This record gives sequence, structure tokens and C-alpha cells, in this order.
Amino acid sequence: MREILGVLVPFFAIVALGYGAARFRLIWQSGLNGLNAYRFNFALPVMRFRGVATRDLAELADVRLAFVYGLTTIALFLLTAAIAARAFGLDRPTALFHGLGAVQSNNGFLALPLMPALFGEAAIAPLAPLFVGFVFASLRIHLPGPAQTTVDLLAASAAPAVLFALGASLSIHRGPLPEALARRINKGASPPGSFGSSRRGQAVRVALMNVVKLAVMPVVVWAVGTHLIPLPPFHLKVGVAVAALPTGVNLYLFSSRYLRDVGAFSAAILSSTVISVASLAFVVWLLARA
Repeated sequence: MREILGVLVPFFAIVALGYGAARFRLIWQSGLNGLNAYRFNFALPVMRFRGVATRDLAELADVRLAFVYGLTTIALFLLTAAIAARAFGLDRPTALFHGLGAVQSNNGFLALPLMPALFGEAAIAPLAPLFVGFVFASLRIHLPGPAQTTVDLLAASAAPAVLFALGASLSIHRGPLPEALARRINKGASPPGSFGSSRRGQAVRVALMNVVKLAVMPVVVWAVGTHLIPLPPFHLKVGVAVAALPTGVNLYLFSSRYLRDVGAFSAAILSSTVISVASLAFVVWLLARA
């Protein structure tokens, strides 16, 4: 467990650094936009390419992993949405956002930089199928020295850039909303005066999303990938670990775009990220023992 925490804590420390930088105005939205453009257009694509191009074809993405993960995601999404609608009196769109908060892993920010640190460079291959990378892998093409060094430098920059941007996003997206938006933000939420609309009710709704995302989802992926659609052991480990990642920031963007209970969803994103430092370490520890 100490070794696992030794891997996870520095990653989440960079997330915390990005959060603090945005909170104390050391980085602004314009700076975050530039950082996100770099990670989306350069660092992450090169990281994906290297992770696929240097692997043996047998290590690359298994369609069964996508099927297991997709089946689990759909089932838990619908189940959580149904529970949220019935228990808290939410309308259908808002309940569906609760389902999304329970199953959407933070793949864009955390999966690609974190999985190789936990399981080795081979962990990128099941997560990042890239057409050009498959060509290089299948034909066993090797880049010349300077080109490979350039690829390595760009790929190495992906993890800190992504993690810092995640922390800054968590802080910026928790800032005050425009007044016109704030007046409409409870659209579709629990009826006034009901348990779901109270502060305690919101905490319970956030807890529901966190429990499903951080505990139930990895267990279900493991069960389906072990007993229903057996996966290779390595792919199963990567799939379970990805399922145990916290909720992605896209939930905030979608909920604010469609005016659906933004306070609860921003709280779910931040709290699941904090809790996942311990919960993800526990999941990886169990996987290592298995």
C-alpha cells in the first residue's frame, strides 16, 4: 500500500497545486485554455501514439474490455438515474445527470497519465487505440533518434500538464456563476421543501454518485470482466482501475450548459477527486494482491 500511495500522492499533489494556483489567481481561464489546448492537441496525442506504437500487437486494445466497460456504464447509469428520480423527486433530465455523475470517469485528465504510472507503459495500449500508432506497431517501425527523443519529451510533459489543468479546472469551475444563470440553476431539481432540496438532501445525492462511481463501478467491472465476459488479467486490472477514477469535469460543463443542479454536480466532482486518493489506492492494492 505504501508503494501505491507513493505513486498516487505526487499525482494528486500536482492536482492540488493547480487548484491552489487558480484559487489564488496565479492562473486565469485564458491561461487554462492555453494549457488545455497544449494537452489536447500535442501532449496527449503524442503520449497515446508512443503508448501504442511501441507495443506488441497482442497488448493492444481488446474489444472485450470496451464491451465490459460499456455494459457496466450503461447499467449503472440507468440504475442511478432511476434511484435519483424516485428518491429525490427529480425530473428525468436532472436524474440522468446524476446517472452520468455516477459513471463518467475522469479519463481525459487522469487515466492516461496515471495508469502507466501504476501498471507500466503497457497500460496505455488498452486505453488509447490510435490508427497511426497501430500502423507503427504492426509494421514494427522505429523512429530515428532525434524524432524519438522529441516524441519522448512531448509525452513526458503530458502528465504534469494534464494534472495541473485538472486542478485549475476544479477551482475555476467552482467559482460564482453569472447572476442570470444562478437564478435558473435549480431547474429540474427536487421540489422546494423536499428532502432532496435541503442541504442534507444534496449531500445524500452527492454521496450516491460518489459511492457508485468509486466503489460500485469498479466492483461491477471486475465481476463482469471475470465471470461474464472474461478479460486478460492485465486488461481487467486496467479496466477496474479506470472505473475507480473520480468523476470527470465534463459533468460540470454539461450541467451548467443545461442548467441542471450545478451545485450538486460540482460538489460531486471535487469530493470524488479528493476521496479517490484513498479509494483508488485501495482498489489498486486489491488488484495487486489478486
